[in-house]
Amino acid sequence: MGKENNKIVMLWGDIHLPYHHPDAFDFLKAVKKKYKPTRVICMGDLVDNHAISYHESDPDLPSARDELEMAKFYMEELYMIFPKLDILQGNHDKLPIRKAKSAGLSSRYIKNNHEVFNMPKDWKWEHELILTLPNYGDLWLRHYFTTNIIDLAIKNNINMAQGHLHSKSDCTWIMNKDVCVWALTVGCLVDDKSLAMEYNKLDKYRPVLSVTIIKNGIPKIIFMNVDKDNNWDGKI
Repeated sequence: MGKENNKIVMLWGDIHLPYHHPDAFDFLKAVKKKYKPTRVICMGDLVDNHAISYHESDPDLPSARDELEMAKFYMEELYMIFPKLDILQGNHDKLPIRKAKSAGLSSRYIKNNHEVFNMPKDWKWEHELILTLPNYGDLWLRHYFTTNIIDLAIKNNINMAQGHLHSKSDCTWIMNKDVCVWALTVGCLVDDKSLAMEYNKLDKYRPVLSVTIIKNGIPKIIFMNVDKDNNWDGKI
């Protein structure tokens, strides 16, 4: 895709179906309606796969089969919101393949996510992407690079974006005589009240619900503000 397709890029990720925030889809639809993105990218962890995690799974959550069916149900609505979507492979998205390898099975025995979820032909899975932006150079995207992403952006002299870190949503610019780059972490759209997120309930840092719009090469974080009852306030 050329620069014209990257004029208004919408980044969102770490929605962890079916353990997404109850208002996540309405929020995504509202952001899309307001900013009219020319390209949309999911930053990874589209699905949670809690039941097949390498960590202990909660017995009060759905079984692996039920979780898969629930994720498929919700994904049908996402197909309607985003007929075209680039998806970066997240660590949770890769769990079925990782489990197969742990069991000694060739990946040829396992369906890929596109087949499992019967995804539209215009949904594309990628390990990473590099976009040419209209103004501020190129943008390098992966599900996760590092906690200190701005240092990596400076070293490579390229703008960078990642997901993965649920409790962080920020963008840092660096300008000097040699470089002008920015690096951002997108945030997430998980349901902090879900049992699937119980593992971090004692962490003082809570999930930051947000997406990012990059218009003409300039990033802007759009926060999903929720009230004390965990309901989105409906504002963009």
